[in-house]
Amino acid sequence: MTIFNRISVCLSSLALTFVLSGSALGAIKFCNNYAQPVFVAMAYKQNYSDSTSSYISRGWLEVDNGKCGEFDTGLHVPFFYYRGETNWYKVKGGRKKNVWGDDANKFITTVASFNYWDADKNTPISGTKTDFVGFVKSIESADGDISETVTFEDDGIHDTQTTGNGDKSQDGEVNH
Repeated sequence: MTIFNRISVCLSSLALTFVLSGSALGAIKFCNNYAQPVFVAMAYKQNYSDSTSSYISRGWLEVDNGKCGEFDTGLHVPFFYYRGETNWYKVKGGRKKNVWGDDANKFITTVASFNYWDADKNTPISGTKTDFVGFVKSIESADGDISETVTFEDDGIHDTQTTGNGDKSQDGEVNH
């Protein structure tokens, strides 16, 4: 093996190690066990270089039944907030819409795709109908970079959060 081949193999191994280790950190994934598609919005704190911060809310990620999706593969935060909604659908005797959210943590959303700064303030946005609605808080990471899977359960009511280190929360109750 020539020196060029050895260097090439070493660089390839180093690149693969970097890619694999980077993809495992900060992964935020949403999975849907419910019969209807779930639309996911999330909010998180954004810190700026001038020592200020604000909350950003973003949506919507569509997650079909039996599927998972990642909202933003480059997002690295210690915790986040999320909201899941189905579209209205027919049920015996009327219509139904499922919502996973907590009124203790409210952020701005809208029906169409959105990306709002200062989303924790109920400030009207000119020309857009917005809603100030409840989100669920994720498990908080001690190292500042959460890796978590949120699963919307098949009963249409509950959700389960599982972190990369095995912490688990069902409907906000954390079990280590």
